[in-house]
Amino acid sequence: MQAATNTRFNFDSGKGAIDADISYPIDRLIGGNLNFYLIGQAFTGYGENLLDYNRRMTRLRVGLAIVR
Repeated sequence: MQAATNTRFNFDSGKGAIDADISYPIDRLIGGNLNFYLIGQAFTGYGENLLDYNRRMTRLRVGLAIVR
């Protein structure tokens, strides 16, 4: 299992964000020699992308990854 977080905050504007990623090898769940990973991502705050730089967003994602 691998986990990572990233935070940022702008003291002038009072806006910031936090995101978290976690991944787990699928071969530990079902056995075998697969190089796939179950991945989960969470984001809350401002600036996840350029289109939503001034809107507060909260997003959750779950998926498969080939590499981590």
